[in-house]
Amino acid sequence: MLHGFASALAAFLTGVSDLGGRVTVVTISEFGRRAGENGGGGLDNGWGNMMLLAGGGVRRGYHGIWPGSRRHPSLQV
Repeated sequence: MLHGFASALAAFLTGVSDLGGRVTVVTISEFGRRAGENGGGGLDNGWGNMMLLAGGGVRRGYHGIWPGSRRHPSLQV
């Protein structure tokens, strides 16, 4: 699934490259997941979520921190 998403995103960004960096893509999950595994080795619905920005005007790196992660050391990524 991730490979398909990455390939589609790369193809889109290549297709709009002639627009001089005026296109920004934002992706976000529809629900969060816990950072820690459950008893079965999976991830339950929870607080964790991600957002990906790519394209013009986007600064590289991680930005911000969820204040609740300070109260839950297991959520530090």
